[in-house]
Amino acid sequence: MENILKSIEISPFESSSYSLLAQICYYNNYFEKSYYYAHEALELDPLNYVAHMVLGLYYFHIPNFDKAEEHYKACLSLAPNNAAVYCNYGMLQLSFAQNEMGYRLLRESINLNPLDPFLQETFREAFIRNHFFYSPLNKLTNGLIDDSYILYANIIILVLLPYFLKVEIIPDFARVLIFVLWILNALIMF
Repeated sequence: MENILKSIEISPFESSSYSLLAQICYYNNYFEKSYYYAHEALELDPLNYVAHMVLGLYYFHIPNFDKAEEHYKACLSLAPNNAAVYCNYGMLQLSFAQNEMGYRLLRESINLNPLDPFLQETFREAFIRNHFFYSPLNKLTNGLIDDSYILYANIIILVLLPYFLKVEIIPDFARVLIFVLWILNALIMF
C-alpha cells in the first residue's frame, strides 16, 4: 500500500493508482477510505470501471442498493467481459429477490471465467441460500418467521441429523421421528 501511495505522490493524476488503492482499502475493511479513493479515481477518469466496481461494493455494504446498482451498470457498460462485475451485480440482484436475473448474471460470470473456484462457490452458496433455506419456508409462513431463524434452524437440522441418527442414547422411535421431521422439512423446502 505504501508503494501505491508513493506512486500517487509522484503521479497524482493517474486514476488506476487511486482505484487500486480503493480496492485494497475495501478488502481490508477501510470502507470510508475505499469510498474516498474510488471517487478520486472517477474524478480523474469517469471511465475507470474498477472505481465503479469498488463503489458498487461499498454501496452494497452500507447498504444503498440503488447506488450500488447504478455503479454496477456503469461497470458492466465499461467492462462487459469482467466476470467479477457480473458476480457482484448478480449478488445485488439476489438481494433484491430478483432471482432470475441474479442467477443469469452469476451464470454469465462463470461462463466468462469457468475455472474460477470463487465464482463457482458463490453461485452454489447463493443457490442453496435462496432455494434451500429462505424462500420455501418464508412462503409457507407468509413471512411471519424471520429468514435468519429459518436459516439457523435448517443448518442445525442438516448438521446434527447424522449425529442424531447414530447416537445410541436416543431411542429408535426418536431417531425415526427426527428423520421424518427432516424429510418433511426437505419436502417443504422444494
